[in-house]
Amino acid sequence: MSLWRRLRERFFGRGGADSPEAGDWSTPAPEPPASGADLPAPGLDAAAAEADEPARLRRAGTQGGPSVDEAIAILRRVRGTQRETDAVEQVLAAMGERAVPDPLRVACADILAARGDEQGALRLLEGSPQCAAATLDREAGPPAPAEGIASTAGLILAADLYASTGQLPRALGSIERVLAREIDAPGARERQKRWRAALGAPRASPGRLDEATMIAPAASGGPFRLLREAARGGAGAVYEAEDEVLGRRVGFKVYHGRGHDRGHLEREARLACALAGPGVVRVLDADPGEGWIALEWIARGSVRDVLCAGDAAALAPIGRWARPLARALARVHGHGY
Repeated sequence: MSLWRRLRERFFGRGGADSPEAGDWSTPAPEPPASGADLPAPGLDAAAAEADEPARLRRAGTQGGPSVDEAIAILRRVRGTQRETDAVEQVLAAMGERAVPDPLRVACADILAARGDEQGALRLLEGSPQCAAATLDREAGPPAPAEGIASTAGLILAADLYASTGQLPRALGSIERVLAREIDAPGARERQKRWRAALGAPRASPGRLDEATMIAPAASGGPFRLLREAARGGAGAVYEAEDEVLGRRVGFKVYHGRGHDRGHLEREARLACALAGPGVVRVLDADPGEGWIALEWIARGSVRDVLCAGDAAALAPIGRWARPLARALARVHGHGY
C-alpha cells in the first residue's frame, strides 16, 4: 500500500477517496465567506431611508410625496436630532414653491419656537419666508397672522409667539379669531382676558349686548306679566314672566327684531315642537308677528349659570342630569341637528 493511500485511509477511513467522508478532492473547495467588511451592514437600507426622510418633506402633500400625517410623523422622529434643521429647511423650501398644509407649517413653527427662534416661527406661520421680514417690521396692529395660517392650533401658537415678543395687540387679535370660531378652545378665553387686562381694556359688563330690547312689564297681545330679565343672547332676551290666566311661570323670549325675525322665530318654535320630549324645553305659545315666544320655565337656569355663580356642588351628583342630557342630545342628533 502506498504511503498516500495509507494517509487517506487514516484520515478518511477505508472507503478512501470514494467514501462519502472523503469528499471529492477533484472539486475545488468552496471559498470562505467574505469578511465582515465586504458584507452589507445590517439595517443599511433602513438607515439610508431614515437619512432621506427630511428630503421627502419637500414633496409633502403632493403626488408621490408623503401625506400630511406621514410628514408630521417624520417631523416627530427627527425632532431633537441632527436632522431637525434639514427637515425644517425642506418645509421652508416647499413654501417657496407652493401652498404647504397648515398642520405641517404649525409643526415646523413649534420646532423653531422650542429652539428659541420665535421670529422664524412667526415668519413661517404668517406666510412665505420671502415676505416675512416685511410682515414683522410693520407697526403692530390688530388681526394676525396677516396671511396663511387659519387653523385653531396655528392661531393659538401665533398668539403665544406674538405675546412672548411683546406684540400684545397682535396676540389679542389672533386669539379673538380663535374665539370667533371656537368659543371653548382650551386656554383661549384665559389668554384673551389676560391680554386685554395687560392692554388696559375696560372690563365688559357680563351678559349684555349693545342691542337694547325695550319692553313694557305687560306684553301687548299676551297674558304675561314680566318679572325680571333672566338671560340675553344674540337673538333676543329671555324674561321670567307670569301667565296671569293660568297662574304659572314661563320663560318669555323677545326677539331683538320685534317682528323682523319672524322666520327665525317660527323655525325655533316648530323645531322645539318636533323634538318635544325629555330634555327639550317646551314651547307654550308664540306670536311671530310681535316677535315673542313663551317657553317652559326652568327655574335653576343653565349649567353655565350655576358654574358662573360658583355653586358647582349644586350639580352633584352629575349622573342625575348628565345622563338625561346625553339622551336628549342623542335624540336631537338623530334628527340631523
